[in-house]
Amino acid sequence: MIGTGVTVIEPNTFLNCRHLYRVTIPPSVKTIGYHAFGFYYGNPGIWESGHRIHNFTICGEKGTEAERYALENRFIFEELCDNFKSVSQRSWQRNNKAIRKNVESFRITDEHKGASEQAALNSGMSG
Repeated sequence: MIGTGVTVIEPNTFLNCRHLYRVTIPPSVKTIGYHAFGFYYGNPGIWESGHRIHNFTICGEKGTEAERYALENRFIFEELCDNFKSVSQRSWQRNNKAIRKNVESFRITDEHKGASEQAALNSGMSG
């Protein structure tokens, strides 16, 4: 995923990254340069036009530079469901809720364990 503060991706930035098959581009990106993503050269040292990486996918918002670049270069474009920020916030909120639930569960278990140990000590037993 490209950071949300990025506005320009220079030409050939990820050229020859053959194992990069998918990238998420935020709406802050206003310019994507020639062959910035999804291309490689077949023979090192020999200048030739770039080859497209098979099934390269760009994720982003409809109507943004991400969609333009994908369509212009015949890549797969996957539209994000909501705006970029709200998708990130929903994921964070969902993850944060799960973390809080796990912490609360640990706290309850820990308090229960403490109460059991205290009861054992009060009765003269040790655990």
